[in-house]
Amino acid sequence: MPVLKSWFGIARKDLRGEPNGEALAKQLSEAEAFMPCDLAVGPLLRANLYQISDTKWVLVYMMHPIISDGWSMSVLTNELFLFYNSYIKGEANPLSPLRIQYKDYAGWQQEQLKNGALNRDKEYWLKQLEGELPVLVPFSGDKVRLAVKTFNGGMISRTLSKGGSKGLKTLVLERGSTLFTGLLTLVNTLLYRYTDQTDIILGTPLAGRDHADLENQIGLYGNTLPLRMRFKGEDSYLELLENIKEIVLGADEHQMYPFDELVNDLNLPHDMSRNALFDVIVALQNNETIFAELQDLNALNVKAYGESPTSQFDLYFTFKEVREEIQVLITYSDIYHKNTIERLADHLDYLLVSIIQHPEKSINQLNYLSEGEKQQLLTGFNNTTVYYPKDKTIVDLFEEQVIKTPNNIA
Repeated sequence: MPVLKSWFGIARKDLRGEPNGEALAKQLSEAEAFMPCDLAVGPLLRANLYQISDTKWVLVYMMHPIISDGWSMSVLTNELFLFYNSYIKGEANPLSPLRIQYKDYAGWQQEQLKNGALNRDKEYWLKQLEGELPVLVPFSGDKVRLAVKTFNGGMISRTLSKGGSKGLKTLVLERGSTLFTGLLTLVNTLLYRYTDQTDIILGTPLAGRDHADLENQIGLYGNTLPLRMRFKGEDSYLELLENIKEIVLGADEHQMYPFDELVNDLNLPHDMSRNALFDVIVALQNNETIFAELQDLNALNVKAYGESPTSQFDLYFTFKEVREEIQVLITYSDIYHKNTIERLADHLDYLLVSIIQHPEKSINQLNYLSEGEKQQLLTGFNNTTVYYPKDKTIVDLFEEQVIKTPNNIA
């Protein structure tokens, strides 16, 4: 039986002598992102340090998702900065020992499953997902979905209109709802307008760290909730918001049941081309900081390096509040072209403005098109005028064609 490697080291590479060290560092970083992990022997955490110049370095680290989540990446990054500061100042290790380890949490979770403590949560999810489960139909003809998912993809970033962002915050507050629920309803409405489906399952991630002892842990604490929305096109945005608010509250109340266990319980057919239950994720990032921007880094300038070229889902909407505005990062699978996703982001913004102006209008009547797109649909596509000789009859034209091509099928 293979023995899991417990060692960890940082591979260092000096690129200062290379003709284009910056481009080479990016190439090496992307190759590292696609390098598989052997779960049997590890390592499950890899790090590479590339020196581009005397004062510029690139640190690339990869953690397998089986041992980490988004919160874990923040913990690792912030503690890295903390150790850097301590080293520069000649101070001792600033971290206190953890009261519990991830293995303690994992053991507790398995015990909960065995003794039936999560049966109530299990029954809730099986009820929510009973019957024939919907699959979101393709809304773009960009590319054919391959038999085996590639995980290749890209991402775009967009700031939603200031008026729409402010209006949505006010609207959901007046309805006793949350910004996340309002954004989830927004995405659900756009997907309905694209596909005409009134039964949609979207996923949303949870940090799973309600207990204080879990805040500084690195491990897979996060869970994913499948939110099934069933509605009518005649519903208004406000009615759909109320519907989805109840769904979110119910899911939150039963969030402890692990998603993997639920997939096994449902006995879903295995499809290598897509994810189980849903292909679209919606998240609101309001409690994770990727970089400790407020830390004193002793004149060290730190910023994110490049973009991840991978995408586990067809679409992943990550919303974030930045002062008065709402930003959205859309990570997309390679079944879509970049311009398709940029157009989707435009439609999301147009739809948001339409919702703020007419929150009681049926969602099947809300506008999500630009003025140019509306003119193309109403005028451009209907421009069927063609030239024909007005001094001749249809019979005359037919006879002429017979003479030109006597052997063709009429």
